[in-house]
Amino acid sequence: TLQTALKKAKMDVLLISDPHSIEYLLGKMIHPGERMLVLAVFQKQAPVFFLNHLFNVPEDFGFEKVWFYDTDDYTGMLASYLDQASVIGVDKNWPARFLLPIMAKVPQAHFVNGSYLVDEMRMVKDEAERQLMREASLINDQAMADMCQAFEEGITENEMAAKLLAFYKAHGGEGYSFE
Repeated sequence: TLQTALKKAKMDVLLISDPHSIEYLLGKMIHPGERMLVLAVFQKQAPVFFLNHLFNVPEDFGFEKVWFYDTDDYTGMLASYLDQASVIGVDKNWPARFLLPIMAKVPQAHFVNGSYLVDEMRMVKDEAERQLMREASLINDQAMADMCQAFEEGITENEMAAKLLAFYKAHGGEGYSFE
């Protein structure tokens, strides 16, 4: 578990802000845009999820959700949960506009890159995940074969992008894996 990994890494808490890591752990994708989104996983207590009121997250994950508005001191709200932490792991790409105020509010803590804990968990694939990856690869192969047939003189890149999306969906995909 992630809490076991925290103990082994000698971290008191891991602040997870990467939406893909949060989706991996909770099964819910949230696109925070420019707003703070943090899943705080503690070594010795239940996680706490910090969410802006603009996010649509009705799910009950079995632990506390702390809601805030843009006008609230949301970094202070998060920092109040960290006052006993001495080693705080953070995501490798967490914006400084969130991290620096928290570092100032919890000056006794030592901040470290903790992303690798979730990254290592995500690297290990069970058979169901491997099967999904094989299916996605097959869908991509089929869509690429269709694309080869779709090229014609004068077709634009945007038109080809629209065709590719249609091909993915026709073969059972949900859309692009990235834009």
